[in-house]
Amino acid sequence: MVEAAFQNEWPLFRFRARDLVKRPPVTCGRNLPIGEAAGVMAAAGVGSIVVIDADGAPVGIVTLRDVR
Repeated sequence: MVEAAFQNEWPLFRFRARDLVKRPPVTCGRNLPIGEAAGVMAAAGVGSIVVIDADGAPVGIVTLRDVR
């Protein structure tokens, strides 16, 4: 019922998350220093980086807002 209410509110709610994904996420290991992670984000032109464990599983996300 909630979904039906949102569909008429704003066209963006009609999209699925996969429709907005344009490329694979930028990732880094959990031991990468924050300064270097910020450099990776800047070089990739993104505002966030997914932190992964040794097996490649996501464990968190760091955003430029977090860094600031």
